Amino acid sequence: MNNVALQEKLQKLKMLFDLSDKAFKNYLDDKFYLHALCINKANKLIYAHIVENAAFWPTNLQLHLIVLLNHFDIWFVQFADFERQKDFKLNEAFVFYHLDNKSAYPKDAVEYIKSYNE
Repeated sequence: MNNVALQEKLQKLKMLFDLSDKAFKNYLDDKFYLHALCINKANKLIYAHIVENAAFWPTNLQLHLIVLLNHFDIWFVQFADFERQKDFKLNEAFVFYHLDNKSAYPKDAVEYIKSYNE
């Protein structure tokens, strides 16, 4: 992939991270289901963008992307499972916890991805 195309893909990824970060900040105030849905949507967009461009990501970025995708795989399953347990109202608290110590948000990987080629 040429450098311009890679930069465009990275820029889109960074914008999607910003969207997810904004949704998460809104969620922290009251932990409403509404904001959890926004996080979920933004994270699915990030996931799709990474996977759609999997063949093009530089090797030194791929491990960090894999760590993030694995986190999302676990998070999406837990989110859907928690959603099935109850009919949540948009202004109702929606909080679930990690089932293990292997699925925490990979802050280091995300920071590496965000700062790649800056």
